[in-house]
Amino acid sequence: MEDERMKFKQWQTQVKRLKSHTSLLLLTNLVLGISLALSIYWQATSKPLIIVQPMVAHDKLELKAQSLTRSYAVSFATSMAILLGNVTADNGLFVLESISQYVAPDYYAQFRKQLVADMQRLKEKRMDMTFVITQAYFYETSQEVVVEGIATIIDAAGNRLQNPHQFRMRLDLVDYVPRIRQLQSLSLAKD
Repeated sequence: MEDERMKFKQWQTQVKRLKSHTSLLLLTNLVLGISLALSIYWQATSKPLIIVQPMVAHDKLELKAQSLTRSYAVSFATSMAILLGNVTADNGLFVLESISQYVAPDYYAQFRKQLVADMQRLKEKRMDMTFVITQAYFYETSQEVVVEGIATIIDAAGNRLQNPHQFRMRLDLVDYVPRIRQLQSLSLAKD
């Protein structure tokens, strides 16, 4: 009987120790969970999450978690304008595929239809287009970037026609990827 009491006391002591260890582990996990939640919140709201380098950039550009920065929006739009504005009869498919990945799904069908028609027209007439950017600016309220420059159309005979040209892109950010929501290509030639 004495032996059983001794075993019971040892067992009771071990159970108390295990309970205190369990409480300590629960408290530690709670502190770690709260720390993780606070660090995620802090990272998402106060620091740049992704640093990217578009085709057109002179410095490191930062992409915030929830919005496009002015510098990134302008660099992204100028990169797209360079692709769109420097088209030959033979590289149209490359341009289409390169830009399509950045087009918003709800705008994709309209974008593709228009761009394919423009590329087909260039191919049929054996014309090339070059575009040199002169300036770009960002309207933060509408998330629109305007890229202006000089477009040169070269026909099959080598004749050149230069006109001021403008690309207007309305952008947004989805899952850290810039998306083109609207795109206009405007010739600013005076008739």
